[in-house]
Amino acid sequence: MRATRCGRVSNCAIVWLTRYVTLAASGIVAAGITAAADSAQPNASHATVPVPAVFRWQESQELAYRIRQQTVVRETLVDPRSRQPQITEVRTDLELVRQWQVRSVDPDGTATLQLTILRMRQQLQRGKEEPLVRDSQKPEDAKEMAHYLNKPILTVRLDRHGQVRAVVDAVVSSARRLEAELPFRLILPATGIRPDQQWERTFGVVIDPPHGVGDAFPCVQQYRCNSIDKGKAVIQVSTRCTQWPASVAERLALLPYLWQGTVEFDLRAGEYLGSRLQVKETLADYAGPGSRYEYHSTFHEERLK
Repeated sequence: MRATRCGRVSNCAIVWLTRYVTLAASGIVAAGITAAADSAQPNASHATVPVPAVFRWQESQELAYRIRQQTVVRETLVDPRSRQPQITEVRTDLELVRQWQVRSVDPDGTATLQLTILRMRQQLQRGKEEPLVRDSQKPEDAKEMAHYLNKPILTVRLDRHGQVRAVVDAVVSSARRLEAELPFRLILPATGIRPDQQWERTFGVVIDPPHGVGDAFPCVQQYRCNSIDKGKAVIQVSTRCTQWPASVAERLALLPYLWQGTVEFDLRAGEYLGSRLQVKETLADYAGPGSRYEYHSTFHEERLK
């Protein structure tokens, strides 16, 4: 089945981008975990024996992260009369601080976590127009964000191997979105981890209306352990779609999921430390000869002590 196309591709792109950034601001465009055995002393980058890699949840534990995501969408369409290219550009700059609290831990290591957004600043700029800024530190903006700011917006159960066992409650997101974008950006192998080790996971991205009709498109996320040093693992992440949709609107909606970059994980503490990711994709002739759609987004997340 094909998705219903927007009246103008450029309008469709702007509507989609605004909606995507709103979801990101709610803290639901990211999520993750890890997996394996328990007690060893991961140290050397030259280790050949896998070392344990598992989340060590502690009840009442609080994990806070600072996020910054900057996105540029540049669209080139050819004017049918003058045959000259018309370029439009939309930029977004999102900053937020979010906190995960471990509510409980089962004997098998499965934990129930709640997500809260503590602060958010979002800037949207179309071309040379004056930027539209919303900042939770401003009282009037904080009122608009009240339904997802400083209160739990997501409750999820995650096992020690990084699998989402259940979404207990969600203000903005859904279980299938968390399958596409993990809360802590990676899943580690249950057999432990060693330098140069590679593994992968498969998942589906569901494109809902108005950009799709609810079809799922298969993707693969590949991981490679670049190094292990002083108990910290640096892991390369690469994502690709294995079955692209024919619909332009669905193709545009898939681009933000194709993250590439690195993730850092503290093997001793069993904690996600942060990530540096980006998506840089171009669709040529997507809306006729000479047209061009460029999507570039960077995502930086770091643990706050």
